Amino acid sequence: MRLTRHRGPAAGEPYEVRLGPAEVETAYRLAIAEGFEPLGVGLAALEARARTLREGTAAPGGERPPDSMSRFLEAVERGAREADLAPLGMRRERFKAERRDVLDALDAAVALARGVQGWGRVVSERVFGDSKRLGAIESRVSQLLVRADPRWDGIAPDEATDLLEAYGVRRRPGLLRCAGAAELRIGERAYRLEDFTPTATLPDAWAAAWVEGVCRAAPAVVTTIENEYPFLSYVEEAGGPAALGARGEVVVYTRAFPRRPSSRALPPS
Repeated sequence: MRLTRHRGPAAGEPYEVRLGPAEVETAYRLAIAEGFEPLGVGLAALEARARTLREGTAAPGGERPPDSMSRFLEAVERGAREADLAPLGMRRERFKAERRDVLDALDAAVALARGVQGWGRVVSERVFGDSKRLGAIESRVSQLLVRADPRWDGIAPDEATDLLEAYGVRRRPGLLRCAGAAELRIGERAYRLEDFTPTATLPDAWAAAWVEGVCRAAPAVVTTIENEYPFLSYVEEAGGPAALGARGEVVVYTRAFPRRPSSRALPPS
């Protein structure tokens, strides 16, 4: 065994222990006695969790996740057996430090893939029994969903902001932003989409009426734009909502991931 020591202000203090093959087992035993946990323990927990989620044994009625999520879980399970965390996009050191977050994020990602949706804190309570847990690991859940769901091919996991809204997780009253010509029938009243200028900002509660109105208008083109400034510029350069309607076009600002109500009217990618 060899100790590597600091230089400078911490001179003399050891920061690395280099072991020979015969000393590894003893070092593990001593480290466990001091409260350290071997990486194999975390990998075994990851393998077991991925298998349980894939088989649906933890879900009501034994419901299995969608095929794409099942394939992802199978890759995670196989990787855990081989100490390969590439399916998660993590290094071993980070997984060891964030194991609890990773396991919880897997639970949440599978629940959303199965169709669990609602207000964020309600979803969190259903999945974890803790209304704030989902918010604490939202970025990790989003990164796993990008890796598991082929709909997001080409999107970097670190850029997956607002992704949970695409699965029906609401954090605040949603807004549908669009421009073009269509008639929306809300109760006994009718609204012309082209009267909303420079663009329409509609509550999500109007989404069904919007879908019906757009379908009745039967535009030749539905354009989706994921960034706000290009969306506003595009509408302005086209001459506004009425001009878009005249050429048979509806434009929708999706914020990268369209919400479920509006996505039903959008063209397939």
